[in-house]
Amino acid sequence: MFHYLRLGQYSKMNPEGQKTVATGLRTGNKKDKNWQSGEIQFDFYDLKLDVLECLKALSCPVPKLKIHDEAPSYFHPGRSGIFKLGNHVIACLGEINPTLLREINVKFPCFCFEIYLDNLPIPKNLSLSKPLLKSSVFQSVHRDFAFVLDDKIPVENLIMVIKNIDKHFIEEIFVFDIYKGPNIPKEKKSVALSVKMQPTDHTLTDHEIEKVCTNIIETVSKKLDGEIRKL
Repeated sequence: MFHYLRLGQYSKMNPEGQKTVATGLRTGNKKDKNWQSGEIQFDFYDLKLDVLECLKALSCPVPKLKIHDEAPSYFHPGRSGIFKLGNHVIACLGEINPTLLREINVKFPCFCFEIYLDNLPIPKNLSLSKPLLKSSVFQSVHRDFAFVLDDKIPVENLIMVIKNIDKHFIEEIFVFDIYKGPNIPKEKKSVALSVKMQPTDHTLTDHEIEKVCTNIIETVSKKLDGEIRKL
């Protein structure tokens, strides 16, 4: 479940003490239990991707952000963090402190983010007009991958490495699972994602699709030391 809210945050009871903040809350399961696998709950990584996608939509220079473990006390001290751009705090995110949840009689984990809209940099090339929609008559292709990476490597780094292989041809990358468990080496994580390839001048052949997939696997291996997960 995902909820979004824009609100005012007050540090002082005057206009100077007000901040405009966009918030989001995730709770529950991103995947329900079925005959093939157990339920999978939302976690910090899902929330982190939400924040990064929101910041991209707000034209924030995401690659320049740095993450620190300095979140406010109402977040879980070991499962939270902040994004900073220079000395400015852009967003706080993480699991809400269990002590606070108990006080309001909530008995399940909740993950929340706050984006401080007043701290966002103003884009240099701000335009009110939308770019022309570029559509293709050729069928897109989707391929799924699951990479095992060092747990310290941000998921957005993996997305960026794959996207940079061909920014025009690889149209969309969607992360649908992040897993750490008995089948994954210690200090590693499995990141499963779907890559959408959109040709513009011809329908892709099986050989061309296989070539792109091989390139993705080899590039992730070379730049991030990532391996395809063996199921």
